[in-house]
Amino acid sequence: MKKLTFFFLTLCACVEPNDSSCRKSFDCPSDTFCMAGTCTAMPAPEEAKTGGLEAEQTQPKQNKLPEFEPEPEVEPIEPGPDGEPEPDEIVEPEPTYDPEHPCLAPYQPEPGALIISEVLSDPPNGLDGDANSDGERDAYSDEFVELENLTPFALALDDVHLYVGERHKFHFQEFCLKPYEKVVVFSSGTTNLPPEISVFTTETRLGLPNAGGYVDIMIRDLLVDTFVFPENSYGSWVPGEGSVQSHFDAHQSWFSPGY
Repeated sequence: MKKLTFFFLTLCACVEPNDSSCRKSFDCPSDTFCMAGTCTAMPAPEEAKTGGLEAEQTQPKQNKLPEFEPEPEVEPIEPGPDGEPEPDEIVEPEPTYDPEHPCLAPYQPEPGALIISEVLSDPPNGLDGDANSDGERDAYSDEFVELENLTPFALALDDVHLYVGERHKFHFQEFCLKPYEKVVVFSSGTTNLPPEISVFTTETRLGLPNAGGYVDIMIRDLLVDTFVFPENSYGSWVPGEGSVQSHFDAHQSWFSPGY
């Protein structure tokens, strides 16, 4: 035991004392502390907070909306009864009310509404050719052109003109053609047809050619209807399938003005 103690004291005496060695912090200067048996300098206050590293200064990340152009405003379309948008409403023109006109509220004739329904260009011989019922047959005064209203509306024929070929023959004056009714234009002379039939006569002969021709009805520059008839075989001509046909073949009679 005495030998071991002597050896330890001898070892300690051989090692030079170190001012930085310590066993506790009060063994060290005031600006140091004891760490692992060595007096270690105290860290600066800023280094203690950051661990010796400068804190990185970064700006917070910001979310940015993409730039865009607003869409143009569109007026909404009101849905129809079935949920589908309704197209632009087509408003039919209303007839003009005229208390002094025979129709009161007439419609203007249009193609397909007013047609040429019968043409007699060469009356048959004898009393069979007396189309105007004046008691005798005449090659000119018994010629006629018949017009028909195919609509359920009254038509004002005020501006309707009748042409035979290129020749103007008749102009209606403030006349109202009732729904589904007919009007007959005879070639001058007198007539003796029943009063329920609307009848007009021209001042000059119609001059319907026996060899065939055509008749037009027009409103100003509008062609309302045209009727092309072939060479006459006695009796009148009426509309047929895609063309005209003989009145006799269609109705077993020579003509029927106003019926």
